[in-house]
Order: sequence, then structure tokens, then C-alpha cells
Amino acid sequence: MVVLFFLITVLNAKGMYGHGTRLLTQTRSPAKVNNILCLQLCIYDFLMGIYIFIITLKNFQFYGTYCINDTLWRSSNTCDLCGFIFTFSSHGSLMTALIMGAVRCYNCENMLVHFSVRRVVTGLVIALALNVLISAAALLPWDFFTNIFQTTVYFEGNRLLKKGSRAAIDILIAEYYGPDHPVGDTWSSKLALLSNMTSSPDMFQPTKTFGFFNQSPQQR
Repeated sequence: MVVLFFLITVLNAKGMYGHGTRLLTQTRSPAKVNNILCLQLCIYDFLMGIYIFIITLKNFQFYGTYCINDTLWRSSNTCDLCGFIFTFSSHGSLMTALIMGAVRCYNCENMLVHFSVRRVVTGLVIALALNVLISAAALLPWDFFTNIFQTTVYFEGNRLLKKGSRAAIDILIAEYYGPDHPVGDTWSSKLALLSNMTSSPDMFQPTKTFGFFNQSPQQR
């Protein structure tokens, strides 16, 4: 297993070196459409290399003890960061490749009138804004996003219910308040109903949350 980790690290380092070198040389090239698109792809591929590097280190760190450290790892900021980098890099590469294909198809159909640099940059900026919004949506603390992406909460000080999924909390609320009582549409309303069930509201104060980037394999 150590040999496998070593090979992955070496290949990833080689890829990051190649993309880093291309970034340095590409920035000195004239601002042409193809150069800009290649530069954008290099940036996203370099970020994917950072993601692979972090995951490889964490695999080596938790090798043989992952089940013990599962909750610790998935509730960490590093796990959220890796999820963001992976989503941002993969979606960004796909969007850039789509723009690159559209530009080349247009140039093939219109040999005398090529895409301008301004149009390509505008398209890349719009794609970047959409990519940031999509990638960061699962991390935003607003009820609208947590209701979509958050799947489980972890109660550190509760000896009876350490971890509660959305379905388990809905069942618990229905059992306590009755089947006709509304269970709440958002996580904040569900947690408020849980807190009213006990004289110690701190029992249902979540210390860790799990969502789109850090859910367990059984929840996917």
C-alpha cells in the first residue's frame, strides 16, 4: 500500500509540475483565444492535483484506522475544502472544454470571422461565477441551502442520540409530538422542535454537520 501511495504521489507531482510550468509560460504568451482557454484548463487541472495530493496524504494518515476516525475526518474543514476543490475543478474543466469546443466549431464554420478574445473572456467569467456558486452552495449556512444539502447532524453532548439523519429526526419528532404535528421544513425548525423536547436544550445543539461533501457512503 505504501508503494501505491508513493506512485500516486509521484505521478500527481509530475502532473502538477507540468501544469505549473505551462501556467508560467502561458501567462507570457500573447492574449489569444486558444492561449486563454489552455490557461484556464491548466488552472483547473492544477487545483485537481492539489485535491489528489491532500486526499493521498489523508489516506496515508488514516490507513488502517479510518473507521475510528471517520466522523473526525468527515466533519473537518479539510474535508469540506477537498469537496469544494474537487467540484470547482471538475466542473470548471468541463465548462472550459465546452467553451473550447463551441469556439472551435464556430471557427470551423466561419473561417474568416473568428471568436474575439473579449467574447471568450466574458464566457469564462460567467462560467467561473456559476462554478463558484455551484461549488460553494453546499457550504453556505443559510436554511435554503442546508435544507437541500445537509443530511445528518452530530450531537456531541447527547448520550442517547449522537448522530441524527433527517429521516430519524422526523420520526423522533412525530413520536413525541404526534403524527399530525408538522416536523418542520428546515433544519433550524427541526432542531428547535428537538430542543423543546427536553429541559436541557444543549443536548440537541449540533456540533458537527454532514452534507453533500462529507456524507457517509451509505447516504450517497
